[in-house]
Amino acid sequence: MYAGVGALRLYQFEGWTNPVFVLSCIAGAFLFAGLGLMAVALRGGKRDFTDETLRAAHPDQPWMWNAEWVSRRLTDRSHAGTFLLWGFALLWNAIASPALLFAPDAIRKGQLLAWFALLFPLVGVVLLINAARLTLRALRFRESTLVLDAVPVPIGGTLRGTVEVPHALTSVSGVMIRLVGMSRRQSGNDTQSTIVCHQEREVEPGLLRHSADGTMIPIEIAVPADVPASDATDEHQQMFWRLNVDAEVPGIDYKAAFDVPIFKTAFSDFRPHGATPTTGAVTAPLNPTSFVERHMPEGRELHFPR
Repeated sequence: MYAGVGALRLYQFEGWTNPVFVLSCIAGAFLFAGLGLMAVALRGGKRDFTDETLRAAHPDQPWMWNAEWVSRRLTDRSHAGTFLLWGFALLWNAIASPALLFAPDAIRKGQLLAWFALLFPLVGVVLLINAARLTLRALRFRESTLVLDAVPVPIGGTLRGTVEVPHALTSVSGVMIRLVGMSRRQSGNDTQSTIVCHQEREVEPGLLRHSADGTMIPIEIAVPADVPASDATDEHQQMFWRLNVDAEVPGIDYKAAFDVPIFKTAFSDFRPHGATPTTGAVTAPLNPTSFVERHMPEGRELHFPR
């Protein structure tokens, strides 16, 4: 407020001068920072994955503690960072803009360090462009919904469902789905994130279904059998699973992200009941012609048909 009032009074007496511009940038920087802090305080520092009422009703089923997971209709999370990116971009530009006043004179005087100062406004322009792209994508495709066939998704099983896009995806050249498991460890003020699993699969554009309300993308991707389950109960050690869907379309590409529930269930063990692990030497196949053996420069290749 002090910087803004000072800029206004200087403008009334002196017009648009360099000190007025600098004070305006200072006022804008504090304004964007203050609004951002208030927005974070109102929305909360993190999204709560646990409903205490559902947790009490299903103490042994963690996937039932989240109301969204229970409904099997998961909302798109890819637009969550758009507001924060706009705030950071405006804050960065408010701080970096005064460099445009002093850098040109320093460059004319032969000071090479002034060229380095111009990098800060250039980064600000890139941030604004990225924020604008995210906003245009959100306005174009709106909020998608992932409808899961079953909850939870079993470890060692398959994630199946359908992404409902409230916009017609035309002239799609490629669709890629990625399942990413991320472990997040917090120690004091430090947060360390580690990717523990990354699965991806390409979907043929011909499999997309179109309707009057938009486009439906079929989802089917395997979940490895040796990965940890979703866990957001511990504040210091958490495990998240995210499904990312990308589609190449003319103009701005389509992107969506969903937090999916992956847990170990009775379907996670595919060994037949009563079967015991194989011990001793492995016997030769009864019908060796059921596969084709090739000796390659890199080693031996065994090709089994369907």
